[in-house]
Amino acid sequence: MNYKLSNHKYSGFTLVELLVTLVVAAILTMLAVTSFKPSIDSASQKSNLDNFIAQLKFARTEAVKRGKTVSLYTSGTDTWHNQFYIYIDNDSSSIYNNGDDLIRKIPQDEFRDVTINSTTSNFSFNPNGTTTALTFTFTQGGSSSTVTLNQYGKITIN
Repeated sequence: MNYKLSNHKYSGFTLVELLVTLVVAAILTMLAVTSFKPSIDSASQKSNLDNFIAQLKFARTEAVKRGKTVSLYTSGTDTWHNQFYIYIDNDSSSIYNNGDDLIRKIPQDEFRDVTINSTTSNFSFNPNGTTTALTFTFTQGGSSSTVTLNQYGKITIN
């Protein structure tokens, strides 16, 4: 009896070739993810900063629209990353309480991993949109920005 081996060629990858390819792909993926982290952090900071500025603009717009003084008050001494309130201060106490008309409450978790400091815990927009000049220091992930609010309600970022 004469047995003849098949003349067919086998095609495909060996297990070793597949494992090597997977290891190389995993290393490249790890390198790509770590190189995107600064971009992700920067986008997160910009998003939080834009959100904070939007809250300031909203308060100013409400003051002009309602024709009343609209106040902002934080529950922290001068840290605006804690919960803060946009309201009409009916009793002129400069602190949000039950006698005031709440317009918007910004919860504490609105600004995660962010520190927002200022020299005051409350300020107001007048019915014509003016306010007292203020500066906020906005810090996230080791990077800081300065948000300046001038007496006319204009906001600049440095």
